[in-house]
Parts: sequence; structure tokens; C-alpha cells
Amino acid sequence: MQRFWQVAVLYSAIALGGALVTSTASATAIGAEPVGGFEMDTPAGVTVRVPECQLNHEIHGSGKKITDQIAYLGCAVPQFSLCNWRIDFHYADTNGKTYKIDKGRTHHSCDLSAKREIKENRTLKHYGKACAHLVVNGKRRGVQCHYITEE
Repeated sequence: MQRFWQVAVLYSAIALGGALVTSTASATAIGAEPVGGFEMDTPAGVTVRVPECQLNHEIHGSGKKITDQIAYLGCAVPQFSLCNWRIDFHYADTNGKTYKIDKGRTHHSCDLSAKREIKENRTLKHYGKACAHLVVNGKRRGVQCHYITEE
């Protein structure tokens, strides 16, 4: 398990290093937060324990403009399926007040890849933070945020 986290951190460091050599007009933020240790109900009526995973969240853009945003669950256990899940994107101002929630579609089936991506230009109303929220069976199970600040 420790090796999994070392690889995840190495991947983030490499990705961030690559972002540093791009032009100053664009920015990339990549982060991960641990998720796991909860029980999940499956559509078959079986309750299973979710293994230790991580919620990964990437934002690409510049200033308040986001060109691409992706969030996905990465688990060390191969072939793990997540059921009854969705990923929401929350946006808050510099005072921490949430002003917009972009609610994802609930996936009632069980999926090997819990992932949501928005590939569209959107300009945020305020500087502050952008967060990915993983919701399973109607309960928030993980959050990963990035601060969006003036350049």
C-alpha cells in the first residue's frame, strides 16, 4: 500500500513539474486525498467495504478560467467497483462561501472507473477554491480542493 502512495505522489510531482515549464498564461493543479474505510451498498443488496483509495482532482486553465477539470477515484485494489456514486464540483469564494455546485450524474450501477470530466471553458464568478466531492449512496465520502487565486 505504501508503494501505491509513493507512486501517486511521484506522478503528481512529475505532472506539476511539467506544468512549471508551460507558459505563464496557463496553470495546472493536481491533487489527491485519501478516501476509504466505509461501507457501500450494491444494487444486489450486498454491503461491501470500500478499500483505501484516493480521490484525484485536476484543473487546467488560467486565473478564473477553467478549460478542463477531471476527478476520479484511484484504488490500490485491482478490479474494485464503486456503486451508486457521483462526483460534484463545488466552487467557493475567498470567504469559503459556496456559490455554485455542479452536480454530477449518479451512477446507480457498479463501475470499475469512477470518473468525471468537464472539457469546456468556464469562467468562475470569484477567486477562491474549486473542489471535487465524491458522493456514494448519497453521502459525501471524499473531498479534494484547489485554491484559485489571482495570477
